[in-house]
Amino acid sequence: MSYLIMLSVGIFSVAWWSSLPSLGSIFVVLLFSLPLWAVAKLRLPLCLLLGILWGLFSGHLLIKDSLPAAFDGEDILLTGTIVGLVDSNAKRSRFAFYVDSAQLFNQSGESAGNAQNIGIKKILISWYGKNDLRPGDRWQLVARLRQPRGFVNPRAFDYQLWLLQQAYGATGYVRSGQGANKLQNKPFLRIQSMLSAPVIISSVLRSTLRERIERAELSARGRAVILALTIGDKKRLSSWWADLARMGIVHLLVISGLHIGLIALLGTVVGSGLIRLVIVGKQLLYRAGLCSSSSQSMPWAPPLCGLLAAFLYSLLAGFSLPTQRALIAVLVIVTARLCYRKITPLLCMSWALLLIAISQPLAVLMAGFWLSFTAVGLLIWWFVPWQSTQRGSLLRASRSRIFSWWRTVSVQLALLVAMSVPLFLFLGKVSLLAPLVNLVAIPWISFITVPLSLLGALIPFNSVAEMFWQWADWSVAALWWLLDAIPQQLGFIVSPVAISPLLLSAVALAGFSLLLPKGLAVRWIGALPLALFLLFRHPDIPLRITILDVGQGLAVTVETQNHTLVYDTGVEYSEQFSAGSGIIAPYLWQQGRDFINTTIISHEDADHSGGFASLQKVLPSQRLLVGPAVAYTDK
Repeated sequence: MSYLIMLSVGIFSVAWWSSLPSLGSIFVVLLFSLPLWAVAKLRLPLCLLLGILWGLFSGHLLIKDSLPAAFDGEDILLTGTIVGLVDSNAKRSRFAFYVDSAQLFNQSGESAGNAQNIGIKKILISWYGKNDLRPGDRWQLVARLRQPRGFVNPRAFDYQLWLLQQAYGATGYVRSGQGANKLQNKPFLRIQSMLSAPVIISSVLRSTLRERIERAELSARGRAVILALTIGDKKRLSSWWADLARMGIVHLLVISGLHIGLIALLGTVVGSGLIRLVIVGKQLLYRAGLCSSSSQSMPWAPPLCGLLAAFLYSLLAGFSLPTQRALIAVLVIVTARLCYRKITPLLCMSWALLLIAISQPLAVLMAGFWLSFTAVGLLIWWFVPWQSTQRGSLLRASRSRIFSWWRTVSVQLALLVAMSVPLFLFLGKVSLLAPLVNLVAIPWISFITVPLSLLGALIPFNSVAEMFWQWADWSVAALWWLLDAIPQQLGFIVSPVAISPLLLSAVALAGFSLLLPKGLAVRWIGALPLALFLLFRHPDIPLRITILDVGQGLAVTVETQNHTLVYDTGVEYSEQFSAGSGIIAPYLWQQGRDFINTTIISHEDADHSGGFASLQKVLPSQRLLVGPAVAYTDK
């Protein structure tokens, strides 16, 4: 297991490298390191080195498929296929585009016939004034492309990293002045087209299913939840996203590892039932003299059915990165089952960690990765006896129904403590309602809403499918009726001090110590560093002025020891992202600020006041100095 962990650590470590060495040097290091594998004492550091080499090689592959700097901002003639769901509104359509060929477009209006093909495979592109695009359509068009880029702000959402993780080699928009031609769909005969065929088929299926759900007579909230749980379309949930985060149930209303595991378990149960029916049928035929053998156990069939169910659900979700990680974990468990190997949960987790590192070297930079492995690791620690001396007493106590219920309730509190470290690191705040709400929401969503939503998706008859979706809609409404009883002022706790590596280490140490058995004397000593941080939480800050990167526009924060001022709030880019809630608020949360003393908006231009309304919703200001034309709502 140590070899697996060292390989994973080596791969993930490359995510923090500022530059990559050449491929030639990587190859030379590999040749010199392989003979050293015969020395047993060097195998552990060699695993670390091999992991680093794979991470470096993956980085070069990522750069190879990105737009070269020489073509940044240029018009490119593209030929390719629309994949994924098309995000359309009244102004534009935004979609992923698989590129078959890309060449520089001349100012004369013709492609450079002898120009070499630009090595980009997948881009994210917008088409203004076009809203009738469908996945699977092939187009030849001219687009102005730029290299993946985002805002450079501490702790805020890293858009450039997200683009790289999604394998987008460029972003851009279609040039409306140039003619675009819709091409006939090319048969999947070439190798490249054959490899992209599953993605295209998945995109067409998801788009068709989205249209069916949108035509059904459902409430707006129910439709948004059903779209998120069936095809992974989260955009409709934006109106309720703040409430979902406040109650700590975002992971329940989008396709996550929990749902993939649930569907895998359900597929295994269904597969086992089908095998039993086959066995019973063969026994009846054998007794009637119509079959030579009575039965075959086929123990491999149920786990394969579970893996197939998880794969199909991931395909329906568009193979998002969280579903890929969950599918890898299911694959590890099924493989161990088929090989008749009984592996420990920690070994299974280590194999999943390595396979995720190989397939997603940048996953370590995302909050979802840390939240998933923190939750799984804690559940293993919580429910699997970890001390041999206490194993007998724990097993005896586990027979008690009261003890089982207490373990179920207490694990929610343990998750809150353990997951506060990655949540504070990436978000700067933690939902206090999550332990209580999840006790009700997890079984409700997992065993009622998700099955009803998927049954509707599997049924081809619209009338019957709409009946199941209406039941799922009612289940969402019933859950929300309970959640609406929670006061709006309850929810998040913001870090009382600025986030730092020392603070996170103190929180992790305190959480681990408090989860130790009651008899250990060091249980409360581990919380001492965190207590010292909280006692001296007001550092001496005479004045700190921070100019945040909001693109075109301005956003400045002015901080003293006990006061915070915001001058201008940048622009609102879309309904899903605003500089106020997406850049300014996360920065202030990371600094331990849960409110703003004064907000000043210099004038009403969108690049100075666009993020004001969204900032007020998530981080209100006690005093406002704004003009009469500044858009503002206190809802």
